[in-house]
Amino acid sequence: MDDLYEIRVRGTLSDAVVAELADTLRAFEPTETVLRGRVLDQAELRGVLARLQELGCELLEARRLSPRSGRANPDPPAQPKDDAPR
Repeated sequence: MDDLYEIRVRGTLSDAVVAELADTLRAFEPTETVLRGRVLDQAELRGVLARLQELGCELLEARRLSPRSGRANPDPPAQPKDDAPR
C-alpha cells in the first residue's frame, strides 16, 4: 500500500508523541495538529489511530492523499439525478 495519509487531531501533540507515530511530518494550525506521512498498510494505520485514541486525542479527520502529489484524492462528484420530464 504505502500511501500518503493526513491525520488531524484537536490540540498540539508533543514532539515525543509525534516521534512515536512512525515517520510522520507535523504541521500546526491554530487549534490542531496535522500529521502527514507514509503508511505501509491498514494495520499500521489502525495502530497510529489506536495510539492517538489511547492518548485521548480527538480525531478530526483521517484521509488518504494522492501518493504522487500530496494533494487530496477526492471521490468523483456525484451526478445529480434528473428525473424531471423533458
